[in-house]
Amino acid sequence: MGKPTSPDEHTRTRQQRALELRLAGRNYDDIAAELHYASRASAWKAVQACLDRTEAETVTEYRYVQDCRYTNLFRAWWPAALTGDDKAASVVLRTLEALSKLHGLNRDTGTDNAASMSPAEFQQRLAEYVELATTTTTSAALTTGGDTPTSTGDTTTALEENNQ
Repeated sequence: MGKPTSPDEHTRTRQQRALELRLAGRNYDDIAAELHYASRASAWKAVQACLDRTEAETVTEYRYVQDCRYTNLFRAWWPAALTGDDKAASVVLRTLEALSKLHGLNRDTGTDNAASMSPAEFQQRLAEYVELATTTTTSAALTTGGDTPTSTGDTTTALEENNQ
């Protein structure tokens, strides 16, 4: 006889609990200890197995929780990155990379140039993007009759207000 295709009820319940703990912010070492998995890798595999089988709503919820965590991290470090803080620029870059990965935005790109970018290069690129966004947004506002924000300051202010 071959290996069973689906786990037994006890295994499914344990995997579901592992996922719930992960959604609550627990790390894999804690999950392994609480649920008596042999290692953090076993706890990770349990969470992944549950995600593979779980309804789309739970996966969407997990993705949403991770998105919120990354967004909060981004908001906390963004103002310092704009002032030239190298550490903040590096944290922002890694956070944006994680968000891109979470949402599948970096699939099939072939290369990963962002990982080799220094904080100074990132700041330069960021300044270029902000300038481009300001120019593009201003042009769009003129074209659409002013329905779009006219500066990136509007976005920064909104982020700061949400962060308070």
